[in-house]
Parts: sequence; C-alpha cells; structure tokens
Amino acid sequence: MPQLVVFRALQGLGAGGLIPLALATVANIVPPRDRGRYQGLIGGTFAAASIVGPALGGLIADNTSWRWIFYVNLPVGALALLVIWLTMPRRAQRREHSIDYLGAGLLAGGTTALLLGLVWGGREYPWLSVQVLGSLAAAAVVLAAFAVVERRAREPILPFELLRNRSVTVGVASIALVAMCMFGTISFVPLFVQGVIGTSATASGVVLTPMMLAAVTMSIVSGQWVSRSGRYKANALAGPVVLGTAMLLLSRMDVDTTRGEAVRNMVVAGIGMGLMMQIFVLVIQNTVPMRHLGAGTALGQFARAIGATLGVTLMGVIVNQGLPAQAREGAVVHRLPPALRAELADALQPAFFAAFCLCALVLVLVAVGMRETPLRKGFEETELALPEPRTPAVQR
Repeated sequence: MPQLVVFRALQGLGAGGLIPLALATVANIVPPRDRGRYQGLIGGTFAAASIVGPALGGLIADNTSWRWIFYVNLPVGALALLVIWLTMPRRAQRREHSIDYLGAGLLAGGTTALLLGLVWGGREYPWLSVQVLGSLAAAAVVLAAFAVVERRAREPILPFELLRNRSVTVGVASIALVAMCMFGTISFVPLFVQGVIGTSATASGVVLTPMMLAAVTMSIVSGQWVSRSGRYKANALAGPVVLGTAMLLLSRMDVDTTRGEAVRNMVVAGIGMGLMMQIFVLVIQNTVPMRHLGAGTALGQFARAIGATLGVTLMGVIVNQGLPAQAREGAVVHRLPPALRAELADALQPAFFAAFCLCALVLVLVAVGMRETPLRKGFEETELALPEPRTPAVQR
C-alpha cells in the first residue's frame, strides 16, 4: 500500500497538468467565440472517460492481472506523446518564469489535511476527536498561510486578483459545486441500483452509460450552440435546473423504484451536466487577460478536482450515517434482505437531496453573480474587470 500511495502521487504530478494544458492550448489557438465547440468535445471526452475509465479498469482487473490497469496506460501515453511531439507548434520566443513551489506545497498540504478530517470524521474517529479536530485545524492554518504566501509570490499559483472579478469567482465556485454533484452521483447511484434494486455489481455500473451518452451528446450540442450564438448564460442557467431536477428525482427513489426509472433519472442528470460541462471554463477564459489564461484555466480544473473529492466525501458522510451495517462493512449488497434495502434507500436519499441543494446554489450564483460578456471573435487583450474601490463621501 505505501508503494501504491507514493507512485500514485508521482502519477498525479504529471496527470494534474494534462487537462489544464489541453484547455489552455485550445484557448491559445482558438478565439473565444469559436472555443465552445472544441471545449464541448473536451467536455464530452471528460464525461465519457470519467465513467468508462473505472468500468474498464474493473473489467481488466476481473479478467487479467490488476497490474494491467497501469500497464495499459503506457502505450496510450506513448501514442499521445508522439502526436504532441509531431503536431504541437513550438514557440520561438521563450519567457523566464518562477514556479511557486512554496504555494503549491501549502495548498497540497492544506487540502490533504481538510480531506483527511472529512474522511476520518464519523468513520475512523468521532467528529469531536483530537484527530479530526486537529486535522481540520491544521487545514485552516496551512490554507491561511497559503493565502499569505500567494499575496507575496512573484508568480502565484493562484492569483487572487482573478477572484476579485465576480464572473471568475462565480465560474470557479460553480465548477466545484457541479463536480460535487457529478462525482457524488457517479459514486452512489450504482450502490442504489445494486443494493436497493438488487442487480449485480456489473449491471449496476451499466446504469451510468445512459448518463454518459446524454452528457457527451449535450456537451457537444451545447458547445456548438455557444459558438454560433456567442452567448453562454442561457446554458449556465438551464444546466443547474435540469441537473437539480435529476437530483430531486434521485432523492425520491425507494425500494419500489425500477431500473428503468433509475436510467431515466440518470439521463436527465447527463443532460444537465452536458449543458454546462465546459461553460464555466469558457466564462473564466473569456474574462481573464491572456497573460493569466493558464492560471485561470488551472484554477477551474483545481476547483473541479476539489469539488469531485469533496462531493464523494461529503455524500459518503451523509450516507454512512444511515447505512446498514452489512453494507458499511463491505458485504454483498445486492443480496440484502428487504428491510436492509429500505434502510439503504433511506440512507441514500438525503445525499441526493443535498446534491439538489447544491444545484439550487449554482442557479442562484449564476443568476445573480454572472455577467454575460459577449465572446470575443479574436485574440484581442482584455483587462480584468475588478470591483471599483469604495471612496469615502466628501463632506462640504
């Protein structure tokens, strides 16, 4: 296990930059007005990979050695490297930059402490235990130190001046909240299908396929519409409404729910996700100056990663409060007796309702806080719109 943890961290150092670099590369060669269709394709790919990847990993692990879930990435990575080497244009001009190692370390440490406290609470240790409270207190101290360091860094990993713009702040917060809903749903719907409806583990994973297809299709359609119209706020408003409807439907599922009804709810969720999959990233990129394009894109992806982790963790905390002991201890949940199936359904319903509340919060943030700036048709520079400082009234 220590080897897996260390090498997974090493893998994360490389993998953490892939999606932001891909989005930033598209942003550097495609004007904002035409960027929607490309980011729609990237959003569809992301949705498909998020669902197909774990299923494919399980299939490989069940039918071959578990080591092949790592080996299979070597030829895929080699092919991607070859394509990049042959097709990516090289810049003739190079600029010297400083890397904010201290800020990155503090951010990683504070985030890790926060997640450990949330994971330990109510499971490994009581919520008021020294371990949980100490972990959360350490997270607060380290993240506060991170904020101080970022304000003094030459090239901060998280430029706080970006968050002073209301549209950027709304975009980042919305990305995190939507990721919480998305990954929490992906994690716990199969548990409902397997434990409450009573299907096998393989069949419970198949219920995610309709959501994937709906998300991929709607992400591409949404990107095309945004590129042609130059407008994006309608998608940002419709997305949380549709996704929130799906979460409300999921929160009402019980022991009488059929597999077909679960699939219907997942399709609605996929449509909602696809409507806004890359909209908020586009909002950030269209708002920040070109010199901050990479930092703004990375900020959005960081929000998505943190939201995904927090979503699974927090929904897991909610579910574990009422989860049957057999399911909590890792028993074969598709063979639970009727009484325990009802308990499992009751434990999952509050988690899905919490996801509905998150969607409602996204809707409020977009409706109140997001200003729709027409997408630029070229690469002209834009100044970051910051709130005007308040000046005291002059008394006569």
